[in-house]
Amino acid sequence: MYFTHIPGRPFFALAMKPLFAVGEVGFWVLVISMRADVCDWDEYNTGRRREGTISAAANWTIKLTISAAILLGGIMLEHYVAFDNNLPQGAEQMPGTMDRLLLAYTMPPIIALIVALFLIAKYPLTEKCMTKVRAELEQRRGKTVDT
Repeated sequence: MYFTHIPGRPFFALAMKPLFAVGEVGFWVLVISMRADVCDWDEYNTGRRREGTISAAANWTIKLTISAAILLGGIMLEHYVAFDNNLPQGAEQMPGTMDRLLLAYTMPPIIALIVALFLIAKYPLTEKCMTKVRAELEQRRGKTVDT
């Protein structure tokens, strides 16, 4: 994103949007499949199915992070970027404001991606682990019918 935001050339920035859309779809597919693994793992450890509780906790966390992003975005815009929305028409922002705005727009996703990759690398519910969990659950309660 950082290299495609060129003043006077908005189409470069728009070219990145389809790539981000593919990444976001992949993210949500991954999250939903991980949630199913967590439900199985929880049943394996506790003997109870609690999909509703797990789903509610996950959705609440998503809403909390969206709210935190909005709050932090406003704080960054006011204190780091120093964007002045009360300028008279035709007046320019302080020097460096647009550069700081570009950094504030591009760096948080980069940092979040690095943190997410680290957390995924440490995620304990691997395919091997979940195959074992699934086999144990099927032995306990019988095999489920795939449709």
